[in-house]
Amino acid sequence: MSRWNISHLAFYSKNNLCRTIEFNVNGVTIITGASNTGKSAIISAIDYCLGSSTCNIPAFVSARVTHIATRWSDGTTAFIAARELSKTGKASGNMYFEYGSDVELPELAAALRGAGNIEEVKGLMENLFGFKEVNETDNPFNTNKISIRQITPFMYLDKNVIISDTTLMYGLNDSNASKRIIDSLPYFLGAIDLDELDAMNRLRGLKKGVENEERKKTLFEQHQVELLEKCRSLFAEASQVGLYRMNDELNAASKEQLIDKLKNLTNWEYKVVNFENEDTVKALQEKKTSELNQLNALRRRKTAALQLNTTTSEYDSAVDKQISKLDLGKFFQHTEEKCPVCSSDFAEPNELSRLIEKSITELKREKAVVKQHRPSITGFVKELDAHIEILQTSINKTDGNIRNLIKESAIAQQQLVLNQSITRVIGRISYFLDNHTSVDVFDQKKLNEYNQDINQITLKYGKSQKEERIALAERKISIYATANLKDLLGGYR
Repeated sequence: MSRWNISHLAFYSKNNLCRTIEFNVNGVTIITGASNTGKSAIISAIDYCLGSSTCNIPAFVSARVTHIATRWSDGTTAFIAARELSKTGKASGNMYFEYGSDVELPELAAALRGAGNIEEVKGLMENLFGFKEVNETDNPFNTNKISIRQITPFMYLDKNVIISDTTLMYGLNDSNASKRIIDSLPYFLGAIDLDELDAMNRLRGLKKGVENEERKKTLFEQHQVELLEKCRSLFAEASQVGLYRMNDELNAASKEQLIDKLKNLTNWEYKVVNFENEDTVKALQEKKTSELNQLNALRRRKTAALQLNTTTSEYDSAVDKQISKLDLGKFFQHTEEKCPVCSSDFAEPNELSRLIEKSITELKREKAVVKQHRPSITGFVKELDAHIEILQTSINKTDGNIRNLIKESAIAQQQLVLNQSITRVIGRISYFLDNHTSVDVFDQKKLNEYNQDINQITLKYGKSQKEERIALAERKISIYATANLKDLLGGYR
């Protein structure tokens, strides 16, 4: 025996007991038994000791076991790979590795030696299996490395694979694991050597590199086309407003030349619009402004007068009441011999009668004063309305004269519209120049180098040579299968 084979599997319980299963290192070990007796746990336990990222050991086993260990032998030397079981049921990172010519499984888990983490122990096992030499390469594309995790399909078959009509090997029904198993199959079958394996890994990486470069090339070419189309579209807009004159050189220009031409267009200077009769228009506008100011002042005065009119009405009412009081004098007939109220005869002149007469005379005098000084607003408001109407008529006439003069300047109007159109086009050009994304120039040299390397590898390791070696491996497998079937109970016919 010159290859590594698993010889023992040990389960260390929480009660310091050890249960060991021994395998036939020179043949095939078939494990049978009733359901739910732990057959599947054996495969999960071996896989766990080979560094699996998950713990798939059944709960009835993990609840009683603290450590699991495997012993491997190639006939002259042996090594032990063991792993702790986490109390939480998750995969533990604590592993153990021991290597030597007389290494044996200890009776207690506490006696396991060579503690380390998963990556350290996996690296030591891969070194013994010869994977380190396979994976040590300067090839930057060697992403599908041979791993200790890929040997399990070649070690055992569970009942699901045995009874399956579609699954040939353990793990091929897992989409994540099947690709790596298939990629490693030629190596484990001996159909390719280390040099060809490295070449195949490099070939696979080169093809990915070609895909990436071709994707970059497509994006670059697409960006170039879109950029050129956008530039020509902007030049067409500039041509429509007279900012640029189209010519055949535009179709042959490069991206950089088009960008420079667009930058030059943004340096356009705004043309000042000069209207005919500009001085006349200016004088009319000044006149209109002055008349508007006068009109606003008259309107403010009218508003104040109308507000004052309300106060005047109240004053008129008070005056009317006062006048009615003064009219009471007509009922009094004053003489020195008779009472002014009841007309009775006085024996002598009466002082009271003279006072009443004096008061009546004073009221009549005040009535005349009131009529003379009573404020009048109506005439003032009418006068303001007349002035407002005159100013409004003048303003309308001035405004009409200004519009007519502007309409007469058709050239200036056209230039004004043209300036606005050019300004909008330059705005779009400036936005494009400020926001367009730049893409690195595609390097065709790298793509050519990848294709050359692919051609060399394909020429050296052709499909026909590989198919011939795989056919030899298939015949060897057939011979091994025939020999093993003969050894089964009842023989092979």
